[in-house]
Amino acid sequence: ADKDVKHVSINGCIVQHHGAQGIVLQGTIAGVENSTVFDVGCTGLHVHGGEMRTLTPGKVYAHGNSLSYVARYKRTYQPAIHWGGAFNTYSHNHMSHSPHNCMLGGGNSVGSDEGGVACVIEHNTFDHCAFETSDVGAFYTCGQQATAFVNPGNELRHNIFRNIRNTEGTGVQDVNVQAVYLDDQMSSWHVWNNTFVNCSVGTFIGGGRLNVFNDNRYEGCDMAHHFDNRGMNWE
Repeated sequence: ADKDVKHVSINGCIVQHHGAQGIVLQGTIAGVENSTVFDVGCTGLHVHGGEMRTLTPGKVYAHGNSLSYVARYKRTYQPAIHWGGAFNTYSHNHMSHSPHNCMLGGGNSVGSDEGGVACVIEHNTFDHCAFETSDVGAFYTCGQQATAFVNPGNELRHNIFRNIRNTEGTGVQDVNVQAVYLDDQMSSWHVWNNTFVNCSVGTFIGGGRLNVFNDNRYEGCDMAHHFDNRGMNWE
């Protein structure tokens, strides 16, 4: 784990058959690239930097990594990539075979100072995510704990989502699996030019304001897009 680092690049590393998290990096102008995390018990990559409250840029990055078979021990809320902070980039990563989220962060998933502001998530591949859970997104961010309206300016663009379906069953709860899930009034996202293939639900807006979804493509999805007005009624 590298915390509060500056000008550090973790490049070309392999982490496998490990019981906890793969790589943890938190700092400024630092990142993880061209690395492989495979068969780990918890989160694959944890890459955070910067602060929401002060708009301090982190300028951290996760680029060109391969992440698969994460959350082998702890099955939920242990994504392939956990992201957070301000002015960070997560690009060209391949994430697959996560029973819950493949990418999780921003909003109430990170510290109240850290948040998720003006981050770019682009050119990533999400494959076989969220196959064992429900009320879940392959890419998930949540606006609970008064975070919905203070995490603006993020973009999700040029990504591919494939095979985002529950294949294991959920017991007493109905299956509810999304490729992209903005939950509980999460606001001010721009989601565009993404491709969704064989997904239960492509994109999901759970209330909120100033979310823009455009030029996305849906193929073989049970539902292309869902949106509701929570915040005006039951929430």
